[in-house]
Amino acid sequence: MPTLEMPEQKNPETDEWRSSLDEVHATLLDTKAPPEARVDAALRCWKLAEHEDKEVEFRRQTLVANHGGYPRLSGILMDSIGQADAPEEFLWRALRALVQLAYDNPEVSFRILQNSIKEAREIAKQEVFS
Repeated sequence: MPTLEMPEQKNPETDEWRSSLDEVHATLLDTKAPPEARVDAALRCWKLAEHEDKEVEFRRQTLVANHGGYPRLSGILMDSIGQADAPEEFLWRALRALVQLAYDNPEVSFRILQNSIKEAREIAKQEVFS
């Protein structure tokens, strides 16, 4: 009787990859982390999301953007670019990471857009009731 072979699952997200993602999240969440560490974490966020295989990249973009409880990694990056005292290199890296996360990924793009709209509404409410 012939047996059907299942195609190999593409799952290169190793324990090391996930551990690195946890480190990136913790560093970006820590506003008292040294600026160099935050720049490096934003760069690593961008690198964690990319892959030569588009299916893997799509999954990684989603995993990275949605990582963490509250706030999620994509939200931390969005909040970081709004900080007036953030160093220019960090802003560039954070913006580049957001572009990498959203690139050709409607799910992540929509999440980032949703977060921006929600924040804009909160700011508008505060201004109206202040």
